[in-house]
Amino acid sequence: MLQPATFGYDAVRQMVYGPSDPSRRLMRPRIAFLELARLALAGVLALAALPAWAQDGGVEQQVQSLEQDLRHAQIQVARHRASIATDLLAEGDAGAALAVALSAMPQANPSGWPDLADIPQVSTTLYDALVARRELTVLRGHTGGVDSAAFSPDGARILTGSWDGTARIWDTASGETILVLHGHSRLIASAAFSPDGTRILTEDGRPLRTSLGQPINSDQAVRIWDAATGTEIATLSVPEEALPFAAFSPDGERVVTASLEGARVWDVESGNMLAHMRGHIRTVSSASFSPDGERVLTASPDGTARIWDAASGAQLLILRGHEPTAWPYASILTAVFSPDGTRILTTSYDQTARVWDAATGAQLMVLQHHDVHDLRAGFSPDGELIVTYADTGRTIEWDSTADRSTSTLTGGTTRVWDAASGIEIAASSGHESWVVSAVFSPDSRQIVTASSDGTARLWDAMSGASIGVLRGHEDEVESAAFSPDGRYAITASKDGTARIWQTTSGIETAVLRGHELSPDTSAFLVFGDPIGAGVVESAAFSPDGTRVVTASWDGTARIWNALNGDEMVILRGHEHIVTFADFSDDGRRIVTASYDLTLRIWDAATGAEIAIVQGHARTEPQCDPIPVGPGHAPVVVAAAVSTDGTQVAGGICLTTRVWDAATGREIALLEGHEGPVQSVAFSPDGTEIVTASLDGTARVWNAVDGNEIVVLSGHEQPIRSADFSPDGKRVVTYAADRVVRVWDASSGVEQFALVAGQRIDGFAAFSPDGHQIVAAIGDEVVFWDAASGSELARLTGHLRGITHLDFSPDMARIVTASSDDTARVWDVASGQTVAILHHANIVSSAAFSPDGSRVVTASRDATARVWLHSRTMDELYEYARDIVDHLQPLTEEEACTYHLQIEGCGP
Repeated sequence: MLQPATFGYDAVRQMVYGPSDPSRRLMRPRIAFLELARLALAGVLALAALPAWAQDGGVEQQVQSLEQDLRHAQIQVARHRASIATDLLAEGDAGAALAVALSAMPQANPSGWPDLADIPQVSTTLYDALVARRELTVLRGHTGGVDSAAFSPDGARILTGSWDGTARIWDTASGETILVLHGHSRLIASAAFSPDGTRILTEDGRPLRTSLGQPINSDQAVRIWDAATGTEIATLSVPEEALPFAAFSPDGERVVTASLEGARVWDVESGNMLAHMRGHIRTVSSASFSPDGERVLTASPDGTARIWDAASGAQLLILRGHEPTAWPYASILTAVFSPDGTRILTTSYDQTARVWDAATGAQLMVLQHHDVHDLRAGFSPDGELIVTYADTGRTIEWDSTADRSTSTLTGGTTRVWDAASGIEIAASSGHESWVVSAVFSPDSRQIVTASSDGTARLWDAMSGASIGVLRGHEDEVESAAFSPDGRYAITASKDGTARIWQTTSGIETAVLRGHELSPDTSAFLVFGDPIGAGVVESAAFSPDGTRVVTASWDGTARIWNALNGDEMVILRGHEHIVTFADFSDDGRRIVTASYDLTLRIWDAATGAEIAIVQGHARTEPQCDPIPVGPGHAPVVVAAAVSTDGTQVAGGICLTTRVWDAATGREIALLEGHEGPVQSVAFSPDGTEIVTASLDGTARVWNAVDGNEIVVLSGHEQPIRSADFSPDGKRVVTYAADRVVRVWDASSGVEQFALVAGQRIDGFAAFSPDGHQIVAAIGDEVVFWDAASGSELARLTGHLRGITHLDFSPDMARIVTASSDDTARVWDVASGQTVAILHHANIVSSAAFSPDGSRVVTASRDATARVWLHSRTMDELYEYARDIVDHLQPLTEEEACTYHLQIEGCGP
C-alpha cells in the first residue's frame, strides 16, 4: 500500500534556506495551492482513518481511489513548487530556489515517491538550482559592516576588515575564525596579506571628527601584524588629514602609505620611514609599488599621477593629460602599474582611462567611458585586458555659471578593453546600483564585480556575458575578490558578513590530486618544461563508475576512488609520459600507452603489471627521437580497447599492433601506412580496426589476421581521426583539409563530404545511436544528420580549441574539454551550455560516468576532477539536503510566500 508522504508544513522551515526578499510575491495562484494541499491532507486523513480490515473486501476500490487522489495531489503540489523554484531561479535567487525545489520532494525515499516519470520538472529544477547556487560558506563574527575581504596567497585563509575595529583571519575550508586582530580604535577600511602571506597590513577608515568638524588625531592609522600569531609588529604614524592608503612592496619588506603630506615608504620590521615623496599640490589619494619594487606610483586630485624612486623618494616623472571637463580639477582616481611594469593606467572625472609609457611618461591611448565620472580601472593579471567601472555611479554635470556640480546616481556599465589597441571588447550591465569594485580572475577569463545593490556578479571577460549572480548578502557589497586558483570568490558586505562562493557552475565532488614532478620523472620533461610534468592527459571511469584511472606526464597512471577522490593505486613502470589509460570492459584490467613506445596491461585491483606490449621499432626518421625539446613534433601513441575488453590495439609511428588483453600476446601486425598513425579504433564487434594517418589515408583492417581490407583515400591533408559508426558499416574521418568525410567501411566508397569550418585541428565521430555525426572543429562543435549530411547545429562558447568530446549515456548532453582551461556540459536539444567546469590549465579530456551522473575531467593543472551531473533523484536529494542543512532556514513569511506551508499564512 502507498505510504503517504509527509509534506511537513510545520517542519519545512527546518529544511529550506533563506533569507530572501519576503516582500516578493511570485505570480502564482495561492488558492490553487491551498486546494491541492487540502486535497492531499484529506487523502492522508482518509487513508489513516480506514481500519486495517477495511483494506480487504468491498472497500478495496475505495482505498485505491483514495490512493490515486492522494498521488494526484502530491504530484500537483510537487509541480507547483517546482514552478515557484523556476521563477526564483529566473530572478537569480538560487538559494531560495534550491530550498523550494527540495521541498517538492519528501524527506525520505525520493526516488520512490511518487512516480518521477510524472514530474520530471522536479528533478530538473533541483539540479538547475544546485548548479546555479554558488554560496559555500558565510563568515559570521564581526559586529559591524565588513569593508574588505581577501584570500591569503595560498588560498587557505581569508582576511577581513570591519567597521567594528577588528580584522579577522578565517580558515577557508571550515569558515572558522583563526585569529582576531584588536588594536584599531575605529573602523578598518582595508586589510591585506603580504605577498608571502606571513604579515598583514590594516588601515583605519575615515578619521573621526569632533562636533566642530576637527579630526581626532590618534596617529595609529596603519598597523602591521604577524599573520601566524596575530602579534602587532609595527604601527605607522600617518597624518590624519586624509583617508590613509597603504600597500606592501612586492617582497613584503616595505610598505607605502599615502596622505595629505605625500607618500611615505616604511620598513616593515622596524616601522621606520625610509623615504618621503613630496610634490603633489593636493592630497595623495593612492600609492603603489612597481612590480619590481624600485618605483612608487602616486595619484592625486591635483590632476597628476607621479612616479618616484622608491629608495630615495626622488620624483622621476609627472603624468599630465586628463582634462577638467566635468569637475573644477582633473582629479586622478586610479593609478596602477601593468603587471610587467611597462605601462601605467589612470582614470579621472573626465570620463576617460588613459594608458602611459612607464619609462617615458608618454600617453599611449585614451579609453572613453561615457557612462559616469567616478571612473576606476585595472589591468588583467596577464596585462592583456583593462576593466573600467564606476565606483559611485555618479553622472556629474558642472554648472560654470553657478560654480557648482549636480550629480545623478546610475548603475553604470563595466567595460573591458584590449590593453594593446584600446578597442572595447565587452560591456556588462545588470547591477541595479553602482559598482564598487571589479577584479579579474587569476587567469584573466572572468571578472567579479561588487555592487551597492547587495550582490556581486561574475562575468565572462571576453564577451561580457553574465556567468552568475552572487546573491545572499542583506546589505551593500563592499568588495569582491578571487581566490589564488580562481575557483572561489570572497565578498564583504555592510551586513557584517563575508561569503565564499564557487566561481564554477559545475558541482565538484572530488579533486584527484597527486600527479607531480619528482626526481625520477625529470627525464620525462617535454620541451624542457618542469611545470608540465604533472599534466593529467586522460581520465576515465571504471565500468561501474566507482573508480577513475588517470594518465599523466609524470610517467604514472593512477586509480582513484571516484566518490571521495582518494588515491587507491599507482601504476609505475613506464619510462616516459603516459598518454592513455582505460579500463577493460569488465573493469578487471587497465591498459596504458606511453611515449616509451609501449602499451602495458595492469591488474586494476592490485596494480600489478600483467604484460608489456611492445615491438614498435624506431626505424623511420619521423619516429625518432621521442621529443624532449623545441622543434620536434611529438610522436602520437594511439591506443584502443575492443568493446568486449579482450583486445588492445596500439598505433605508434607507421605500424599498428593488436594484442590479447589478458596475456599480452601479439595477435596481428598492421603495416601499410607511409606516415605516423594518428588514431586507432575497433569496430563495435571487435573484428575490424580503422586507423588514421598523416599520410592522408585511413585504412580498415582485419583485427584477427592484420590483412588490409580497404584504403580510404580522398583527403588532401593528413587525417586527424577515424571512427566506426555504431553498426560498423561506415567510417567517419576528419583531416587537416577541414573536411569531414563519411565512407562505406566495406567498399571504401565515399558517401558524402562535409565542409567543417576554418580550423585545422579537430576530430569527428558518430553519435552513439548513429543518427548524427558530431565534430569538434577548433572551438566549435558541429552536428550533421548522418543520413543526409545536412547541418543540424553548431555549439559555440569555448574560447580555444576543443580537445575531447563525450556523449552522456542518454545522449541528451555532451561534455567538451578545451584548451581554454574549461570543460562545458551542453544540452544537445537546445545547444545551450548547462555547466562550465573550470581548471587552472588546459583540459585534456572529459567523460561521463557509465550512469551519466558524473563527469570526470583531466587537466594540465595536474589534477583530475569529478563533477556531479546526476539527475538521479536520490543523489541530487542527498547532496541538496547536505547544503540546506547547514544554512539559515526561511522565515515563516517566506515559507508562506513560496507556498511551503498553510498554517499561519492568513487567508
